[in-house]
Amino acid sequence: AAEEKQFQTAIEYFNQALDLEPLSLEANHNKGIALEKIGKLDESLENIEKSILIREDYFNSIQKKIEIYIN
Repeated sequence: AAEEKQFQTAIEYFNQALDLEPLSLEANHNKGIALEKIGKLDESLENIEKSILIREDYFNSIQKKIEIYIN
C-alpha cells in the first residue's frame, strides 16, 4: 500500500511535468512505468507509446512496451 502511494505521488509529479512539457520523453516514459507498477496497463501503454512517438528509436520505451504485452 505504501509503495502504491509512492507511485501515485510520482504520477502526480509526472502529470505536472507533462502540463509544462507535453512532449517530454522522460516524463511520458516514467509515468508509463509508474502506471504499470500500480496495474493500470492501458494507461501505461498510452504513455509508453507517446514516448515512442516522440522518439521512435527510444529503446527503453520499446522494451517496456514489449514487456507489458508479454506479461
